[in-house]
Amino acid sequence: MQRLLLWDDVMFSVLHSTFGIFPVWDIIIIFFAEYAQYVIGAYFFYLVVMTGRNRKDQWLLLTSTFVSLILARLVVVEAIRIFWNRPRPFTVFQFIPPFPEWTASFPSGHATFFFALAMMVWLHHRPHARVFLYSAVCISLARVIAGVHFPSDVIAGVIIAVTVAYFSFHFIDPMLRRRIAVEVNAEGLL
Repeated sequence: MQRLLLWDDVMFSVLHSTFGIFPVWDIIIIFFAEYAQYVIGAYFFYLVVMTGRNRKDQWLLLTSTFVSLILARLVVVEAIRIFWNRPRPFTVFQFIPPFPEWTASFPSGHATFFFALAMMVWLHHRPHARVFLYSAVCISLARVIAGVHFPSDVIAGVIIAVTVAYFSFHFIDPMLRRRIAVEVNAEGLL
């Protein structure tokens, strides 16, 4: 465990040392760490509405992704944070971050949320998944570089996201498919 914590501190120091040197780089990092999430959210809703898929597939993508995100971010991450309240890197190393975060650091809620989103898009609508995966990587790395997460926070978030998305796709999606098919056919929306 000590080696893992040492690796975490070293990797954090290497990544965070790139922040505060070049103003343009800092702007890019802050954009990805704080604001890219809104662009990705808007792109997801564009994908759901405008991809020309039938209404049943649109509802399935929307509801299964919503269920996966809630399970990953609001259930699993928050349950872990109840038992392990890891301080953020800026409190451990005592520096002022570009934007403060006051919840526990482990696991990364942003990494969990955006990797779960990327996985669900990959499982349901692969042509657009690359954009979501790249954005999840950029958002997660930017949050480490900005000093609000350790690398292991992000790795744990990715593991949670992939596990929950897999579970959701293979166990919850079949139930949702049946329910949506019944509802859409009953309302005559298909």
